[in-house]
Amino acid sequence: MIGARPSEIVRLADVMISRAVFWAEDIPLLPTISANDIPDPNTFKALAIVRDAQRNGQRVELADLIERGCSPDYVALRVTLDRAGSVGSSSEAARGMRQALARKRAGQLVENDLPARIADGDGLATAQQVVELLRAAHDGREDSPPLETVTTTALLSEAEKPIPWVFDGLIAQADSTVIGGHAGAGKNWISDDLAMSAALGEDAFGGGIKGPGHPIKVLVATEEMSPPLIGRRLKKLAIGRGLDPALLADLPLVYLPPVGASLTDPSKRRAFFDLVGKQNPGLIVIDSLVRFSSGVDMNDAGAIAAFFAEGIAPLSRDMGAAVLILAHNRKPPSQAVKSEDLQHRLRGSSDIPAAVGCVAVLERAGTTDARTLTVTKLRWANEPTPMGLLIADTADGGVRIVATTGAADLDSLILDTLADAGPSGCLRVSILNELEERGVSRATADRNITRSLGKLTAKGRVAKLTEGRSVRYWSRDYAPKTALKGGE
Repeated sequence: MIGARPSEIVRLADVMISRAVFWAEDIPLLPTISANDIPDPNTFKALAIVRDAQRNGQRVELADLIERGCSPDYVALRVTLDRAGSVGSSSEAARGMRQALARKRAGQLVENDLPARIADGDGLATAQQVVELLRAAHDGREDSPPLETVTTTALLSEAEKPIPWVFDGLIAQADSTVIGGHAGAGKNWISDDLAMSAALGEDAFGGGIKGPGHPIKVLVATEEMSPPLIGRRLKKLAIGRGLDPALLADLPLVYLPPVGASLTDPSKRRAFFDLVGKQNPGLIVIDSLVRFSSGVDMNDAGAIAAFFAEGIAPLSRDMGAAVLILAHNRKPPSQAVKSEDLQHRLRGSSDIPAAVGCVAVLERAGTTDARTLTVTKLRWANEPTPMGLLIADTADGGVRIVATTGAADLDSLILDTLADAGPSGCLRVSILNELEERGVSRATADRNITRSLGKLTAKGRVAKLTEGRSVRYWSRDYAPKTALKGGE
């Protein structure tokens, strides 16, 4: 240990001090350290106690830490780390997640229990009470809890509960969503609007998607946008909503700017889990998948599955947060992509969409302000019809994001197009062109037009007639008799 870096010393100290009772002679000899090496006063005091005990071959208890000046919340954290199984785990990700949970539990113990049980000047007796309290609160916790089954009765009772949406049809609590798109599609504008809407407890996209109904804490972790850029975007979105940007300071919305955060490096993953444990957000936005999975071969199915199991699932499954991940699409192909391949335009392995509860793809109509958000996978319910979005500047210097088409509006746009065409009707390609003019991307329209036209024809609202190799469509009010008879 001679010449060890301060960070290594602190890491060793965490392991030692987290044990409720230990023998100093059972641990490596610590080198001489100074407060400059270990700036945290609690850790420094604890290390000093350990070193003194080593020299004298004495037994060390956590009561000694409190008696010698370490704060009770520091000791609470050390004990909860141990009781959460932070020592000796074979999984770095699991260890980091348990540490985050332990920090949360320790904070709750200190806030709710310890002050009522600590009397000023009680010295060792008070310290011993604290230790006993913490042990009693956490006794019985195992590194790997026993497996337990769930009865069908319990499962059916869960089925009666409403879907825990944060944003209807897109983001659910304790689940993860990926939104993919090409550079310039507007993914960050969309995610920032969702984050602000969640913190406000409002609907997103100008009412296009139903929100949580109450404010929830949001943590946005970005490795792609600098603090000045984040600030400018938030200001523009606030103005676009008609809000005073100064009011954002009161929202439960926090950002982690680029600091080299990662969910693959064990130490950085633990640091991120610690941050989540302290902030306790209801929604976490990760920008972006490729940045937070640094070092992972995005085309390796096994590596991707491990990344989501160790880096993403603990955030949603163990912490109960909704997780929104921004992802990049592959480079645009030289020829049109088949409509059924939209989901697989995400850069990387197909295990990416397989690992999450919802996948959505954001497309931009050329260089216009019009976008289309298409949900291609949704575990909780049927995928909604693609939503048209408009991301546009406002006259007062803001940016406004509004839904232009919703769950049932593609059918309405087709009916409007055919009504405008009158007795002439429209070929399929003409309908596609008109939908694109109205803000629906070509790929989205091409993917959904057959289903919509078939549904409208079956309902008798649209008539069609084959003309050689083409099919012409009419609104029922303008259709010729041969078309109304279903002539083919």
